[in-house]
Amino acid sequence: MNTEDVVLRVSNLKKYFKIYPSAWGLVKEWLTFGRRSYHEDFWALKDMSFEIYKGEFVGVIGPNGAGKSTLLRIITDALQPTDGSYEVKGRVLSILELSGGTDKDLTGRENVVRSGQMLGFPDGYVQERMERIKEFSELGEFFDQPLRVYSTGMKTRLSFSMFAFMDTDILILDEVLAVGDIFFQVKCFARLAELIEKNTSIVLVTHSLGIVQRYCKRVILLNNGEKLFDGDPNTAVRMFMDLRGAQNAAAAQNVVSIDQNSDLANNWSVDKPKTDIRLEAWPPDEAFTLKSFPNLKGKGKINLTRMAVLNDQGQPALVFKQGDRLHLYVEFQLKKDIGMPIINFEIRDPYNLLIHSKSTIQDKTEAPRSVSHGNVVHYYQSVVLDLAPQNYVINLDCFSFSESDHYTELERQDFGSLVQHMFRLFRLDGAFAIVVTPRFDERMILPYGGLCDLSSETRFQITR
Repeated sequence: MNTEDVVLRVSNLKKYFKIYPSAWGLVKEWLTFGRRSYHEDFWALKDMSFEIYKGEFVGVIGPNGAGKSTLLRIITDALQPTDGSYEVKGRVLSILELSGGTDKDLTGRENVVRSGQMLGFPDGYVQERMERIKEFSELGEFFDQPLRVYSTGMKTRLSFSMFAFMDTDILILDEVLAVGDIFFQVKCFARLAELIEKNTSIVLVTHSLGIVQRYCKRVILLNNGEKLFDGDPNTAVRMFMDLRGAQNAAAAQNVVSIDQNSDLANNWSVDKPKTDIRLEAWPPDEAFTLKSFPNLKGKGKINLTRMAVLNDQGQPALVFKQGDRLHLYVEFQLKKDIGMPIINFEIRDPYNLLIHSKSTIQDKTEAPRSVSHGNVVHYYQSVVLDLAPQNYVINLDCFSFSESDHYTELERQDFGSLVQHMFRLFRLDGAFAIVVTPRFDERMILPYGGLCDLSSETRFQITR
């Protein structure tokens, strides 16, 4: 690109902080006039350099502590660098400036006017855009209510709506789009696309890999204060997931091996009669890395002892590529006699949107007709993760029929009648979280677009 189109230039930027083990360390250092040191130097940024051009949508990603927020605060003049320099051409707006200048005793409308004045816009500028700001924010009557009655999400809506209609050369966002419902987020990105067409440059600091891949044309990857990569979003995400994968492997400690000749998806061996169900190739103890379940509801009915989440290689994993198969093993012990157990497996996205839900009834799974107090139940579930790349949360529900006869007559009953004979054993919200990363091949960037991969069929016909 033309160097005249550069709107932000960062050159060899460095920033360090003094880390004291306690407040007394600072006092001791002050009393010795700096002759003795009681702190450690922490370099949040190390020789950071890059340029951003007009109309670019640039994402900045990295693990916690990578230096993302420090970089953002320096660019917006909230922090001074230790060394290096940065140059901004034109006006810079950030969500930190706009939300930081608000007054809780003023209404949303009054705060919009006040923020415009603080940012140096001329008289009447904000008033001309007021109705569009109000409509975009979807705050309704709250727009003319004091900010002290606003929720955090409402304040963010107001802030985003303000800068969405103020002229700027660089717009800096820091996880702001993680607040609010998914419909408002879609509208925000549509507005950002309009701003990019007007040559506004956007810098988004985020943990959302799905947003980065969907909207950013370029991504900067940071780690430990250094720039690891600057370029194609898919490559940046892949490198980031390699970092996360290494952290995951370190947390798991041991690599668990399962008989590679056994098909994990078809390990149910049903003996006659079908009330005795056995699961072969149960993983070794080292595979069960999940043993604490603080969100478990139903502890009076069962004791959930452990869970294992494995990949096709039989290794503990929470990071999967699109199309990979997840293998879940659950062990629990009954505290009462029950009928046939029914387990429901569900996947939700970060916005709590239900992406997938299927029970053992819908899967037509053979299950014991009754389980006695003290019995230990082993449950296995596998699912192919044909999902869009992003984070997901897995929840589990366990029910039971009051009488096994209701299951044998399943096809002759409507759902309402069926539910009347079911009771919940336990509910586990946030059993674990997984990350789905893109699957690349030589022919295409992604195997499909959107949220999930649907079975489809297409045809062409030439008629003349």
